[in-house]
Order: sequence, then C-alpha cells, then structure tokens
Amino acid sequence: MANYLKRFILASVPLGLSFHTLAATIVVNTDTSGSGCTIMDAIDSANADSALGGCLLSTTGSFGDDTIVIPESQAIQTLFAVDNTAGSLGANGLPQITSKITIEGNNALIQRSPSPTTPDFRLFYISTGGDLLLRNVRLVNGRHSNGAAVFVYGGKARIENSDVRANTPLDPTGYAVASFGVGSFDAGLELINTQVLNNNGGGVLSSSSGAITGSVQLLIQDSVVSANTRTGVLIASGSARIDRSEISYNQRSGVRTGNDATLTMRDSTISNNKSTSSTSTGGGVAIVVGTGSPVTTLINNTISENEAATGGGIRHAMGTLNLVNNIVSGNTTLAPGTNGKEILRQPGFSGGTPLAGNQRNNLIGWSGLSTTQAVSGLSPHSSDLLATSDGTVPTPLRQIIQELKNNGGASRSHAPISGSPAIDTAVSTFSLGSLFLFGEGCSFTTFFPTFGIVTRGDQRGIKRPQGAACDIGAIEYEETTFYVIPLASGGTVVIDL
Repeated sequence: MANYLKRFILASVPLGLSFHTLAATIVVNTDTSGSGCTIMDAIDSANADSALGGCLLSTTGSFGDDTIVIPESQAIQTLFAVDNTAGSLGANGLPQITSKITIEGNNALIQRSPSPTTPDFRLFYISTGGDLLLRNVRLVNGRHSNGAAVFVYGGKARIENSDVRANTPLDPTGYAVASFGVGSFDAGLELINTQVLNNNGGGVLSSSSGAITGSVQLLIQDSVVSANTRTGVLIASGSARIDRSEISYNQRSGVRTGNDATLTMRDSTISNNKSTSSTSTGGGVAIVVGTGSPVTTLINNTISENEAATGGGIRHAMGTLNLVNNIVSGNTTLAPGTNGKEILRQPGFSGGTPLAGNQRNNLIGWSGLSTTQAVSGLSPHSSDLLATSDGTVPTPLRQIIQELKNNGGASRSHAPISGSPAIDTAVSTFSLGSLFLFGEGCSFTTFFPTFGIVTRGDQRGIKRPQGAACDIGAIEYEETTFYVIPLASGGTVVIDL
C-alpha cells in the first residue's frame, strides 16, 4: 500500500519536465515490494514520459515508444494487490497500458501471488490508445472474468516468445470473454512464437464488444494453444489469421468462429481437441458462433484425432468454407453411429446457411470409416482423396500420418508416412477471388504491389515441395536416408541423415 501511495503522489506532482520527451529505456531494478524502480513504476513512467517512483530514464533520441527492461536479476515479479480498476471491466494487477510501450522480459515470470488471500485481478490491461509489445515473459496465475492474463480493449498488443500459462477466468464454463486467458475486444492482438497453455478456461478470444469502435484483428503465428479447459481459439468477429501453429488438447473445439468473421488458417495442426459434452460440435474447427455469414479458409492444415458429439473434425453450420489441401482424418464423434465424424455440414441452431466455397485436393477420412460415416452434408470434390473404406484411396490412419509429435519447428505436428496418399498430391496454386489470389498450395501469385510468385513453407518452415509436388496437410514429407556402418565387433551403427 505504501508503494502504491508513493506512486500516486509522484504521479500527481508536476515535475517541470518538457512536454515533448525523448523515448526512454527504463530498467526495473527491484521486485514489486522494493523501494527502487518497480515494474509498476516503470509502466507509469512510460505512460507519462516522466521519471516516476524510483525509475531513471535513459533517452535514445526519438519521441515516445518507451522500452521497459526486466533484467535477469529481477526475473520474478509477483503481484500481491490490485493496482487499478478499469471501470466495469474490473481489476488489474499492473498499471493500464495507455501508450506505446515495449517490455523486454528476459524470460521474467510475472505472476499474481498464489496466496489464497490475494484478491482476483488480471495481469495486463491495454486500453484504447495503448500499444504493447511484450517479449520473453511468462504470465501466470491471473484471475479475472475478462482475459485472465491479458485483456486488450480497443488498443493493440503483440506478444512474442512468451508463455501464458495456468491463468484462471472466473467463469471458466462460459463462451464469452469470461472464459479466456488472453482476450481482446475491438482490438488488435498478435501472438508470435507464444504458448497459451493449461489455462483453466479458453485460450484466446478475439471479438467486438459493440461499446467502442475498433478494428478487430487477430494473428497467431508459430504458436501453440494447448491443454486449455475450454475452446482453444474463439474468433467471434473481425478478421483472423492462424499460420504454422498447433492447436491441441483443448477440452472443447480447437477453433470456433462465426458471425461475420473472416478466418484464414494455413500450415497448422488441429489435433486432439475433445469434449465430453453431448451437445458439443466441431471438435477441430466449429463454424457455429452467432448469426451472420463468416468466411473460413483452411489451406494445408492437418485436422486429426479431434472429437465432439457431432462433426468431430469440422462442423460447418454457417457462411462459406473454403477447403484446399487439408488432411481431415482420424476424427470421431461421441456416438458410435453418428455420421459426419470428419466433416459435418449442417445449418446451426440459429438458422445459418452453410455454403461450399473453393474445395479441392483434400484428403478426407481413413479406412476405418465409410464415406457416409466420414462426411455428412458435404459433397467431396472430384479432386478430393477419400481414404475411407469405400473411397478412392482406402488407407489406415497410421499409413496416412504419424501420431502428434515434435517433427521440428515451433510446434508439434502429424508428419506424413512414406507411401501416404497425401504425398505429392496437393494442388500447387489456385485462385480464390478475382483480384487477388489469396489461396495457395506451394505458392501463390500476387498482383499488388507487383506481380510475382511467392513460395510458402510448411508448418515448420521447411520449403515446399520436398518431392515432385507439394503434399496435402501441414507438413511436407521428408525422405530419410539411412547409412548402416558395420563395426569390427560385429555390431552396426545407423546414421539417419
């Protein structure tokens, strides 16, 4: 409390500094109970462009855009009390981010105290006008009904190389913002090489509140959203892109979207998302939220081993679904006799109309299912490969892809197995739209600002193609060469290149 009063008094007293201040580097030199520059003082100083509390500013020569550094010597930052309250949006453990700030964490742990007497609060709140770049931090044990670890309301946040883990929304059973560890309303949110794991509720939310005007944009890239106790990623409105990421082991859908949201997901793995609810739908991808005409584009993804009551792999209930070069195989439904185990296309409870978009070169099902069991309401394209028992290429699941594991890159994946029908069978280019070519197999064509061919890698960043043509799914098959070297003792050494 004394530290809070000290900061309040210092913030209220004019310091006689110039209105135009140089950008500063502010170094945190104590924990939250210390008498030096706490992380709270540092954020206050960056917002005010003034040295507050025990902080000193080292200027860099340009205006604004301050950087806060948490050195390794201050690697544990524990929050014990509410710092401020954002009106009806509730309590925050750190000062609100109201300006453009970078926090260099050096793998610092920023946590709400685990003591049972600690009040409930989230860790970070980014308000309208705030723009936070958060690097190399671990965010743990936030408790709040709106974004337990990070909540962006009208501002922007980019989280890089970080770990958001074991945070607890106060209403972990809901589908609203209350159920997510990282939430954003009317905001821009980017997760780059970041893990959102083991949160007691959903993982990531991007939505519109209707209360303020703001651009709703979400980017998840080279990241992992896994083992959260509700939906992994919920995109309720705006535009979203998911690239080269793993969404797995969440206890509801891996990804849920709807309304008028636009989602493009490429080179990603959606695996082992499962629900025990008899009303659940869309274990891997559920296009079911609200009303409207969302556009969902899935390109070169692997959707496998997900489970829900209906639509184990994909439930398409509304809007347009573009499906190109995806593996949708090995998913299941809770009721053994239920059809649509891989893909279910069926209007939702709100009466949405599901429309087939650009669909081609997908590998659907496996030989343990008939085509009728695998897909319901969806007519496979002539270029789709049906691995079902009565399909075009009947194949067991483990002759299509391996189990989920580390195959290189920032996240786990299902690698194709030698001889898999997914190998060398993807479409290389295709058009989605008349002006720009947004969809692609190996490559895509750009018209603006210049005409050109762009080649894209797989989930790990490995160049496509590795063989004669691109592979269907998130991962390119890499042929392994073994060298067997005999030893004088009679044994051998096997070298895998």
